Amino acid sequence: MSRTTPQSLGPLAYAYAYAYAYTGGQAYTAGNAYAHGAPMEAYGFDGLPGNPMLAAALQATRTELRRDLFTGGLGGKGDAGALRARRGLPALAPAASIPRYGAQVRASMALMELLGSVQFRLDATSGTASLHARCAASHGGGAATLAEMTRPTRAFLDAQLALTDSWAGARDARLPQVLTQVAPPLAQFASVLNLQTARHGRTLEVVQVALQFAYAVCMHFKHALACPRPSELSAGLMPVLEVPPHPALPAGHANEATVSVELLSALAGLAAGGDARALLRRVAWRIAENRVVAGVHYPIDNVAGRMLGDSLASYLLAAAGAARSWSGGRFDGAALDATQPAHMQEIDEAGAAADGRSSGPGCTPLAGAPAPGAEGLSVWREMWKLASREWE
Repeated sequence: MSRTTPQSLGPLAYAYAYAYAYTGGQAYTAGNAYAHGAPMEAYGFDGLPGNPMLAAALQATRTELRRDLFTGGLGGKGDAGALRARRGLPALAPAASIPRYGAQVRASMALMELLGSVQFRLDATSGTASLHARCAASHGGGAATLAEMTRPTRAFLDAQLALTDSWAGARDARLPQVLTQVAPPLAQFASVLNLQTARHGRTLEVVQVALQFAYAVCMHFKHALACPRPSELSAGLMPVLEVPPHPALPAGHANEATVSVELLSALAGLAAGGDARALLRRVAWRIAENRVVAGVHYPIDNVAGRMLGDSLASYLLAAAGAARSWSGGRFDGAALDATQPAHMQEIDEAGAAADGRSSGPGCTPLAGAPAPGAEGLSVWREMWKLASREWE
């Protein structure tokens, strides 16, 4: 996705949500400007630094060519703003303006809407971390549980170390995948759906916002559950990547890859039991697996991450008006028994197409809730409509 090399990012080379990931630099939606698309002039127009002479040239042009124009005042008959002036001011928060805003403006507004519609909680007594999302007024308003997690025991994580270490045998074969999937691996999904920046710009904007939302939520769960990385428990794992500077469970790649797949499947109209959607789910699971191969996650992290991703995607679709209801899931890591081999088995890619809220060790679905109303989600809903039109 990025046209830069990892070296250019310095200490952020392996970060998942910094300059050249979701929102900045050469990402799909940001171009070379903070709040616009691609700059109009390569040497400094559109507010960018680089050519001070251009500003001087524009000022000279204004001074020399305006001469006898606009002598009757600005905004009058014949001025560009005359028609708007006769109409008065636009309505407050006009929906029609959203498509005209810069991509980063839309993203920031939509992200604030989505984060404002959920609430994170930690019950220190029970060790339960949970995310609660807004319900429709018809459901009594308030909030319902969207995702809930408890962490595995230290004994379970210790038992996972040998399994994690055994996956390192795939490093030689999977190293190209491991390295190219450090940043948000949208190219993996693009190869299945023929995603193109020129044709699917609005779709990529929607996915970027969803990834930012999923990342923020995931970090709260990671912080609350405070599960050490495998390499913190054993020096013998020797990860092939720089270990991320935050706790392990739930796995962010599993979470965000699942969110991406579910939103893209909905936009593309892929049938729930169809081959294309199943392939996307397998790709998402392979991305998650490769983090274990790299030595930075336990396999169980991916189970929790996929459950979270499926839950968040369900809510994002309902919040966009693309579904009538949403439903979440629970991952009960505390109930996992390290002495039971069944709890140690990996989920293979053929089985990865299953709903992560109801499959996988420790996972169970939660009761759903009606979709939230449009109030407070207008930007996210408008962005979804714009993206949907690209697939008509």
